[in-house]
Order: sequence, then C-alpha cells, then structure tokens
Amino acid sequence: MKDSDNVKFQDRLTIGFMAVVLLAAVAAIIGSGKKEVVTNDIEVLDVEEILIIDQGPLPEIEIEAEVLPEILPPLFEEALPPLQGEV
Repeated sequence: MKDSDNVKFQDRLTIGFMAVVLLAAVAAIIGSGKKEVVTNDIEVLDVEEILIIDQGPLPEIEIEAEVLPEILPPLFEEALPPLQGEV
C-alpha cells in the first residue's frame, strides 16, 4: 500500500463518520418537531353537583400527656424569680 491509499481511506472514514453524525442530527430535529403536545382541559364543577354523603360524626381524638416525648420544650415559659437587690 502506498501512503496516498492510506490517506484516502482515512478521508473516506472521516467523511463517512461526519455523514452519520449529520443524518442523526437531522433525524433528531425532525423527530422533535413532530412531537404532539397534549393539553388537559380544565373541568368546571358546579358546587351544587357535588354530593356529600353524611356518614355520621367524626371520632373524638384523645390526647394523653404521657405520650409526648420529654425532649420537647415547654409550651410556655414560667416567669423568672426577681433578682436579689432589685426593687
């Protein structure tokens, strides 16, 4: 093989690679333009159409003081005692 044959092969390979990249870019551009945009319509509800089925009163919630963890700070701070020498 001559050096000129080797250069021609490299040129062909480079041109082929550039053609593949160019075709992929064109296909991506065409594919992105064809994407369909889906929009959801806002449905307007009439308040009178909404049915509320009464299933009875809600259960009472019982709170036990022992259940709360001890690491929580108190809900209110106690007043500090007066300082010595203060009037």
